[in-house]
Amino acid sequence: MENLQKTGNLESKKSPYNKFKLGIYNGISFELVVPSKSNKSKRDRYYIYFCNKRACQFATGVKSLYLNYLQGLKITPRDSKEKLEDLSNLFKNIIETKILPKIGITEENIKISLNTKVIRVVDLFNQYQENRKIRKELQTIDTYRYKGNRLLSYFQLEKNKNLLLKDLNKNVWAEYRDFLLTYKIENSTVNSFIVFVRQFYGWLLENEIPIINHAKQLKPLNISQQDETYNVISYQTLKQLFLTFENNKERYTRVYLAFLLIYENLLRPVQVCNIRVRDIDLEKKVISAINNNKNQSKRNIEVSDKVIELIKFIYENTRKSNITITPELYLLGGYNQLKTGLPNGTKSIREAFKIFTREFPTFSGIKPYEAKVTSITSQFEESEIPVDEIRRRAGHSKLETTQIYNKAKNITKPYKLKL
Repeated sequence: MENLQKTGNLESKKSPYNKFKLGIYNGISFELVVPSKSNKSKRDRYYIYFCNKRACQFATGVKSLYLNYLQGLKITPRDSKEKLEDLSNLFKNIIETKILPKIGITEENIKISLNTKVIRVVDLFNQYQENRKIRKELQTIDTYRYKGNRLLSYFQLEKNKNLLLKDLNKNVWAEYRDFLLTYKIENSTVNSFIVFVRQFYGWLLENEIPIINHAKQLKPLNISQQDETYNVISYQTLKQLFLTFENNKERYTRVYLAFLLIYENLLRPVQVCNIRVRDIDLEKKVISAINNNKNQSKRNIEVSDKVIELIKFIYENTRKSNITITPELYLLGGYNQLKTGLPNGTKSIREAFKIFTREFPTFSGIKPYEAKVTSITSQFEESEIPVDEIRRRAGHSKLETTQIYNKAKNITKPYKLKL
């Protein structure tokens, strides 16, 4: 299903209606249409718009469902991204149980074969990923949605929208790779999109579709010459950064804590955002069940005294706001408190750090993930740390991944002559 988005003219004060993309089901795009604040019409209309051979509207139950949701927002506010996801999930049942059967699309006639349109199959694959998230097989769905939506957009192109599974070949995917490069993204990112395509083929084979994995015939793009996405922070800058955090820890607790976990325990920002109270053992100084979505593994980490101190400070702030601390709350919330509801995304760490850099502009060029890059690189420079230990700390399944951070991997030392 396509990631939910507002249409381009949604913010226009002149537009009488707001429009939200609810998703693409079986190649059909669905859009929620509701009155905007500037709507002066006496007849306010709430409906789902879609086009299946001809333009259609579905209004039954839409108004009451939407208005009830707005009432709920007064009790539990949501940010714009959360609101969009809410609406997608809110109207999913109406689309699947009322609209699709009405236009002749049922479970019986969406079975896949080599004669099925690719755009339809990609949509089903994206829905499969959404279901994996619901079954808690995935910690986060953002990356899968991003790649799935880009794949869907490729097959929505006029020349591709009628392609069948049996039409797929190496050339189709070579053109898809060229299509990705038009977005001016790095070769390494393009390679990760092709890995996603291979996963798509794997899903097809699991569904007993006899098809060759054409994506395996493509050689990965060369990444040796591309600019590094993340830089290594100099020792002096890193030292100044953490000293500044320490001197301002009561104001910037959550971003300080996030940077510590990224640097000391080599967590990715998304893993930090997904830590819950139930995962934290303050006495043993352990955070458990750190999920690695890349290889579906979990690990426990021992944390430093400073991390424990900052966590306790967040707990204290939460209690001061009369919020009961429960196992389901997430570690990183606003106002240096725990978070209720859904976890924040990694953007929240970046935004919190931006606020910090407004006061301390010296550090404005740093990205949170660079704390991990710097840590791994520094550990390679300390020869007494075994490479496999660095790999385990980083949560990598393959040593080759960890070696990417080894800046001295192409330098060999001499075997000195002894006389």
